[in-house]
Parts: sequence; C-alpha cells; structure tokens
Amino acid sequence: MLNTVEIDVHKKQQIKQALDFAHANRVPAVVIDPESINDAVVYRSIIRGKFKIICMVDWPKGERYYIDKFRGLPQESLNADGYEILLTPGDKAKCIKEIKYLSDFVKQYFTTTTEIRFVLGHTLANRDDSDIDAMLECIKQIPLPAFIRTTNQTKVSSSDGSIDSQIKILEKIKKVINVPVKISGNMTMKIANQCKLIDVQGEGEERKETLLGKPERFACSLDQAEAILEAISDKGIQKIGEALKPDLGTENDDTSGPSDQTGNHDPALQQSGEA
Repeated sequence: MLNTVEIDVHKKQQIKQALDFAHANRVPAVVIDPESINDAVVYRSIIRGKFKIICMVDWPKGERYYIDKFRGLPQESLNADGYEILLTPGDKAKCIKEIKYLSDFVKQYFTTTTEIRFVLGHTLANRDDSDIDAMLECIKQIPLPAFIRTTNQTKVSSSDGSIDSQIKILEKIKKVINVPVKISGNMTMKIANQCKLIDVQGEGEERKETLLGKPERFACSLDQAEAILEAISDKGIQKIGEALKPDLGTENDDTSGPSDQTGNHDPALQQSGEA
C-alpha cells in the first residue's frame, strides 16, 4: 500500500527523515513547502531516491488569486517535479480564469514532465460546496491534471476524516471528471482500504459488487505514514502466525488404530487392542 502513499513535510527538520522513509518504502512522492525544495532535491540525490518532489503552492489557505499564485516562490522551487496548487474559492467565471491560467503557465514555463495537481481544499473554512463544484466543472475544460487532491490538510475533524466523508468527496469528483484522485485527512490503513465506490446489485447469493472507482493516492503526514507501515507489518506478522499455527482440529484425530514406536500402524497391535 505504501506505493500509493505520499508524505507532506512542513518542517525543515523532518525532511531527511521523511525522504529516508520514502526511499526505504518506495513512496512515490513527497510534498514539500517551497522554501525547502532545494534541500529536498539535494538530499534525494545523496540517497539516490527515485520518488518525486512536489511543491506546495499557496498553502495553507489558497487565497492568492490568478497570476499571484506563483509570485513570491523562491527560485529553488522551480526544481520541483510538480506542484500541488491550492485553488482559490469563487464563482465559475473566476475559477475558470484561474485554472486556465495556471494550466497554461505550467505548460509554458516548465518541462513536459512537470506535474500539475489541483487541490480543492474542501475541508477549509473559506470555501463551501458551491466553490468545490465550480472548481471541478472548470477543471473539465483544461487538459487533465496529474491529480486532484481533496484537501491540503492531513489532520481534519473526525467528521471530515470519516470513511463516509472520504467516500462522499471521492464520489463528487469521479462523477464530474475521470481523473486520478488523492484523498487526504486523518489517513489510516482502514480508510485507505475501505474508501471505494462500489455498486451493489442483488441480495444474498445473487449479490454482486462492482468497483466503480477508488483513490489513486493517499496524502499522509510522516506520523500517519509510519503508523500505516506499522499496521502493514502487524498484519503480515499475524498472517505468518496463522500460517504456522497447528491444525488443532486434526492433530489428535487418528482413528486408524494403535501404532508402534516408529509411528507406523501395526495390524497385530490393532488386533491385540481389539481382543
């Protein structure tokens, strides 16, 4: 599962630890604040990491609009492999203006392999459902981004982080646009395993489940990623233990008669026992 987890790093002192974790566990990407991109790129080359380094843009509130999104970013942030851009809330006309500009900007000034990822921020206080709907409708009008991320927050309220809430935002996105989705918020292995869109037909023996969609990535803090790794390890140990456990149901179920000291059944011994 860790090959679908991506780690957010906000603190410079966590960069080495997070990148070491990503390298050791084949994590596909680490998301870094703009000021730390250069440190992350340098350290990745030292450890020969294969993961991508993604730059946060206009976090944590997404209030810089249109051409101001990339203004003020340090030049070193241009070394990132991609950008997770927190969109600005607003009506559809305002939204399409920003999204088209950002898409064209990345296409014009960066390499063809640079990823553009849009972040909806559906758990933030400065936007509502109508803002999220407008963002999704506008994203349909441009070349598809690499990912749509649900929110930039890895720690959210228990209601926003519940499995039902995660499925709800996943369904909202997938109904509008068929694009890879990255969900975020209180991520655990249980949520990652159960966050799926499933169509159920019939009941009982006639019941049939069809998978309609699931997230392609999961955003985590470093602590959440480490907890998922621990859960995976515990599950693996449990499976090994179950495989090695003796079958108590058949261990003493030997009705074929007495045996000699070698364990071979002896008809003579059996006859003697019957007498």
